[in-house]
Amino acid sequence: MRPENEAALRARHPSLLALLVKTQPTADVDLIPSRRGPVTLRWTSTDHRVRYLHSAVDPEGEAEKIAGAVLTAGAQSADRPLQALLVGHGAGHVIRALARRVEELWVIAADLPLLSFVCNHVDVSDLFLNPRIQWIFGNPADQKNRLGQLMNGVPDVERAAICTILHPPFLERIPDEHRGLVDAVARLRQGRDTEDQIGPTARENLRRNVDALDSPGVASLFGLARDRQVVVAGASPSLDGCLDALQELFPAAYLIAVDTVAEGLAESGMTPDLIVSVDPREDSLLHFRYPQLLAAARLVFTPISHPEIVRRFEGRRFLASPAGHFLLGPAESLMSHKGVLTGGGSVSVLAASLAAAMTPAQVCLAGIDFSVEQSGTGRDARFYSRLASYLRQDPARPASRFSSPESAEYDILLREIRKTARDPKGDAPRLKSYAAEFRNMVERSPVPFFSLGTTAVAGVRRAPPRVRPDSPVVRPIQVPQSETDQALGRTVLAALDIPI
Repeated sequence: MRPENEAALRARHPSLLALLVKTQPTADVDLIPSRRGPVTLRWTSTDHRVRYLHSAVDPEGEAEKIAGAVLTAGAQSADRPLQALLVGHGAGHVIRALARRVEELWVIAADLPLLSFVCNHVDVSDLFLNPRIQWIFGNPADQKNRLGQLMNGVPDVERAAICTILHPPFLERIPDEHRGLVDAVARLRQGRDTEDQIGPTARENLRRNVDALDSPGVASLFGLARDRQVVVAGASPSLDGCLDALQELFPAAYLIAVDTVAEGLAESGMTPDLIVSVDPREDSLLHFRYPQLLAAARLVFTPISHPEIVRRFEGRRFLASPAGHFLLGPAESLMSHKGVLTGGGSVSVLAASLAAAMTPAQVCLAGIDFSVEQSGTGRDARFYSRLASYLRQDPARPASRFSSPESAEYDILLREIRKTARDPKGDAPRLKSYAAEFRNMVERSPVPFFSLGTTAVAGVRRAPPRVRPDSPVVRPIQVPQSETDQALGRTVLAALDIPI
């Protein structure tokens, strides 16, 4: 290790120094000068691809652009300090650019072999001596605890303004044991984007749904599927290849569907027992164009689901409280008796969480792999099953120019594809974040998950074993009478400071 780095670490971060001394430096990275002079890192991956972890031309200029872009939206007044959280330390260029702009910078050192290599070859002592830079290191549990301590030290009114930066070139080489923490940071950033986009709509929907909060909760469904299978149908293109297997399981298994494919499944002779609809936007009405198809189905909704959809299912709906929701979190304890489920960026997470809470012998997934069907390039990519409401032809308009699923997929769906496939900044596939959320939920569940298709999220097994219950499923699911706690909705609004 370079002497100046060792001295700086010994003075301010002796525990990090002890870890680095015991860490073998990575051997797959070279340090080379960039075209403008400052060093950059060149990585040769296990598949022999060569990539630069910083710009090969101007790494310092690149770092300034990254820092400027991510901090512009989170800029605060001069009397209100700004915090930033960075994943991807590299050779220090991005850290320096951020540290010049913030009062406090938290750096997650999730790749110690790379940091050890950098400390051996580059003078980064200024980063270790800077009192505004906090290093988060150690095993995953230690890192999560340290990050939690730092977050708890920030007042609630300022916590929402913390900028999160994931430097993409470094994410690919993060060790597997640290993936959970990186996924959590990704969800933190995505959650901020989500709050900005749908916060006002969510608040208005909650206000309009106030009387529906006395509906029976999903807690009344917990344990319903004991010794049976529950199938959860999502909207990925892989659903199309699972329909035969789904047809075989349907008589004796409960079927939970995301709203996007509910009508398509019903037209195929498999009316879902439960439809999960959580999107607060008006676009979600597209999934419920033909109510006669879903007359025997039951709705699972959240307090911010679209009010018109909730109204249509009066008398046959169940309320779910998503855990840790950006808006509903402060009122979660008030609704916990209704049933708290794992939420996420994708409706599939909450649907599968409900399936597991029904304590079946196994959960079978159809069309839930967060993948894109790529048969070529560009217009050949498919994001949705052909049962998805976006692609189903309106029978009343046989001459419609949208009669071709492919034309619909690249016309009607343009906005939806952009939203689903990429985050608002267009720099990372959002489907990867959804898959990470789903994987984390599966890992915590005591119920085994299986895929009916040929692809599966990590942690989901393939080819479920046969389960032969003694009798077919009794349909439709019986809905308990609405509760008399009509004050719940107003209590929730008061807790969230939302006027009635």
